[in-house]
Order: sequence, then C-alpha cells, then structure tokens
Amino acid sequence: CVFDVYCIEITVFSIFYEMVNGRKGMKKPKLVKQLDMWSKNDSLDDNLVNKEIVSMVMEPCMVNERRWDGCSFDHVDFSFCQIEQDEFLDCVFEHCNLSNLQMSAGSMIRCEFRDCKLLGWDISDSLLQDVLFKDCQLCYLNMVDSNLKTVSMLSCDLQDSRLYNLSQKDWVLEECNLLDADWYKVSLANVDISTCDLSNIRMDVDSIKGSIISEQQAVSLANLLGVTVKK
Repeated sequence: CVFDVYCIEITVFSIFYEMVNGRKGMKKPKLVKQLDMWSKNDSLDDNLVNKEIVSMVMEPCMVNERRWDGCSFDHVDFSFCQIEQDEFLDCVFEHCNLSNLQMSAGSMIRCEFRDCKLLGWDISDSLLQDVLFKDCQLCYLNMVDSNLKTVSMLSCDLQDSRLYNLSQKDWVLEECNLLDADWYKVSLANVDISTCDLSNIRMDVDSIKGSIISEQQAVSLANLLGVTVKK
C-alpha cells in the first residue's frame, strides 16, 4: 500500500531527525507561521510575543520579570543586556551572541540555541526544560542550582564551564568539549558522555557515578578515585 510506505518513510525521517537534533522525547518550539518584525523603536518594557528580530545589536538594557513567548532571534547581539527572572517560551536563537549575559532566576521552556555564542553565560537558579543547544560556544558557562529537564547539548564547547548543584532528567551530552571544566554535585547518572572530551575535568565522584563513559575515559578519570593506572 502506497499510504503505508509513505507513513513508514515519514516515521523513519522523524526518528533520524530526532537522532541528529537530540530531540528524542523533546518538545520543539511552537512558533506561529507569521511573526511580527521587531525594530529598535519597539520597547522591552512589555512582554514580547510572536516577534522576529534579525541582525540587531540590542542597546544596553536591564530587563526583569518579562515574558518572551514564541519569538525568533537571528544574528542578534544581547551581550550588552542584563535579563533576570524572565520567562522564555517557544523561542529560537540562531547565530546569536549572548556572551556574559546574566539570565539567572528565570526559565526556558521549549527553546533552541543553534550556532550561538554564549561565553560566560550565567543561567543559575533557573529551569531549562525541552531546550536544545547545538554547535554553541558555552565556554565559562556558569550554572548553579539549576534544574534541567530534557536538555540536549550537541557539539558544544563547554571548556572552563562551572556547574554546581544541578538536578537533571533526560540530559544529552554528545561530542562536547569539557576541557578544564569544574562540575560538582552534577548528577550524570544514566548520561552517555562517551563522545565528550573530559581532559582535565574536575568533578566529584558522586557526579560521575552512573554515567556512561568509554574505556579511554575510564583511564583518564581514574584520578577521581584516587588510583593510579599502571601502564
């Protein structure tokens, strides 16, 4: 039956898309087909709903307790802003700069970050649910006392990142650079980190317990157990 074959092709494509984009079981952003273009004349004093912002450097600003709902950001520079206690729902960030941005005590639900620069990004004391990071620079990321639910980090650079006291469920880490990272009280139970670079990572034993690693990584992580591997 042609219909059955078509359904099978759609199913196979969906499974492949989820594998490539780390979206198995993850809810994707819900964007309306026609977004309203945002300009510098618009104000950040109100909630932003169904807006599209393209190729813009945001003026220095301090935004607190706002809701960003169903928005698309492409080549937008937020690095001069301070955004705290804000709620991001169904937002997509592509080729954006959020370096050194303070975004603590907020929430991100059904959001995507693709090829974004987030150096020194502070997302402490926050909720991240159904969030995808792909090909992002997350060096010096600061994440403390946050809650991760169905979060995927794919081919991201997390060198010198600082993560502390996190709770997580369904966290995916694939082909990420964790060189010289400091991760403590970060439960990696049932998380497959076998494709990540763990060179010189500093981590407590409880954090690594229950994770999935490669044989090569097991040798390099032996120092966490206070043992020496004889060659």
